[in-house]
Amino acid sequence: MVSGLFIARLAQWQILQSGYYTDIAAYSYKYVIKSDAVRGEIFDVNGKGLAVNLTGYEIVLNKLYISDEDMNEIISELIDITEKYGVKWKDDLPIIFDSSGRLVFDSKKRDEARALKRRYCTDNFTDAAADKCIEMLAEIYGCGDKDKAHKRAIISVHYGMENAGFSNTKPYVFAESMDGRKMTAIAECTGSIKGVEVVSSAVFRSAE
Repeated sequence: MVSGLFIARLAQWQILQSGYYTDIAAYSYKYVIKSDAVRGEIFDVNGKGLAVNLTGYEIVLNKLYISDEDMNEIISELIDITEKYGVKWKDDLPIIFDSSGRLVFDSKKRDEARALKRRYCTDNFTDAAADKCIEMLAEIYGCGDKDKAHKRAIISVHYGMENAGFSNTKPYVFAESMDGRKMTAIAECTGSIKGVEVVSSAVFRSAE
């Protein structure tokens, strides 16, 4: 009798009311700040810190919870959020905008630019134009419909992900070294974005 009631109730939860509980899960969220382990601090005889732990905050992307179809929109949204609050996201793409708004290869990253041209601009990499590389990369990463700035930014994040070995088991640090005030604002903005976390990171720094 009791087992029959239990089975009937379980069936109601899993079949008849599954959509109801799915909706609750989708709209009930909170943000959690995870923390790295800290190292032991070093002080002199007067109690002055010689090597101390400082706390910074990072925005992390977890591939396990982000579909390929949603990745570009999530990246674009994160770029808008971080730039709104003055937080620098990791931007290592060796193609940049010059003072006139043209796409050019970064002269400070010649080796990276050369490797990028070899990999994606196969027609004659030494003469490949930066904007041509961007268009090739936009086709690869499926962001050709974005405006010029967002297109380049999304490509840069993908470039960083590939270099960092981003995978289901290795999250990608999208931005780092945020202070507590900016962390709070950004954590609230990103709390409902799947696969995005704000975590604290311990920085062990020697006193200058």
